[in-house]
Amino acid sequence: DQFNLLIGELSSMVATTGRKMDKSTVLKSTISYLKNHNDLAERSRENEIQQEFKPAFLTNEEFAHLIIEAVCGFMIVFSSSGKIIYVSESITALLGHLPSDLLNLSVYDLVSEHDQDKLYNLFLNPVTSVLYEQRQDNEISFICYFKRNKIRSTDEVLYELVKFTGYFRADMESLQIENGENRFSGFNSRDADDTRLVFVGTGRLVTPQLAREIVIVENTKSEFTSRYSLHWKFIFLDHRATPIIGYLPFEILGTSGYDYYHMDDLENVLSCHKTLMQKGEGTSCFYRFLTKGQQYVWLQTRFYITYHQWTSKPQFVVCSHKVISHSNVLKYLRKEPNSTAVQSPESQFSRQALRRQSSPWPPNRSPGSQSSHSEVKGFPSRRADSDTSMSVDSVPPSRHSSHMSSQTVQRSRCVST
Repeated sequence: DQFNLLIGELSSMVATTGRKMDKSTVLKSTISYLKNHNDLAERSRENEIQQEFKPAFLTNEEFAHLIIEAVCGFMIVFSSSGKIIYVSESITALLGHLPSDLLNLSVYDLVSEHDQDKLYNLFLNPVTSVLYEQRQDNEISFICYFKRNKIRSTDEVLYELVKFTGYFRADMESLQIENGENRFSGFNSRDADDTRLVFVGTGRLVTPQLAREIVIVENTKSEFTSRYSLHWKFIFLDHRATPIIGYLPFEILGTSGYDYYHMDDLENVLSCHKTLMQKGEGTSCFYRFLTKGQQYVWLQTRFYITYHQWTSKPQFVVCSHKVISHSNVLKYLRKEPNSTAVQSPESQFSRQALRRQSSPWPPNRSPGSQSSHSEVKGFPSRRADSDTSMSVDSVPPSRHSSHMSSQTVQRSRCVST
């Protein structure tokens, strides 16, 4: 009875159909299951990173991801015919491509013309011995120029020198994940012949980038507020900014905002700054802000000028910054390649909501100051010209010229008077 009871429990565990199995079939199925389990365990032990330099609190996947980021690299899988099956998300920060945009594209369309023949000859007769146990013997390494994604359609096509290192693999078991779903969304049964032999490897930039873009930002921490002086220097920073840009308030106060803008965005930011001075409020373009970790994060800012309630002189600029994902930036700039003042629906913050977000330092504006604000566009009131007003010419055109430009304006005024 004890034996039959154990056989019944095994039968319920290994049975794949509703039929009743005899004792010999139950034992054979159990042996087959244990063999498969041992094989999988042995493979996982071979792939386990056992070096002492791996922190104990990191999993293998997390550690591998950090290593790829540290060496300015990304994972890529494509078939022997060149069709891309998978690309890791780290390629966005390095080359600007979204992984979803590269699926099912040909790698030959992304490399330079003089490298296409070299790759074709390399993959025309790929390594035929692709057993799982053989690793170093099948390693392939090649260097080619890989296309960088254009943010705007009018941008020039640029290439980065990338070194690819990897292996040809034929076991489709590695292309699957849990629940029996296929890991690569671009794969289907019609492509079975094309993906029977795939190249799995890493791409590494030959010239490392000192500053890259942040492509993944938590949605719950996507906004923060700040205040600028009339010479566009930080005078207040919200505590919510630290998880996003990395700076503590005391590290950034007194510095110019133009010290943190991307060089390619300075012209558009300057145009938005001029619009702010003419109208007193507005929404900026999409621009890149340099974080403390030397990475760029895409922001969009809603700002307005605050005036003194008694003298009607401009005091400072209140800003509410919102993090914009890389995919949204590409979608918008492809629609409006020449746009500077962005008018996307998601960026239209109400002025009242902006004032509420700017606490605990609320703006001091009286009902009487609104009339003076509408009388003169830009920075009104000649009484404020000597010290507190800021003209269009005094906006710093580059990262390091804000102080010099303000001195130049003052000198020109003295000469004119």
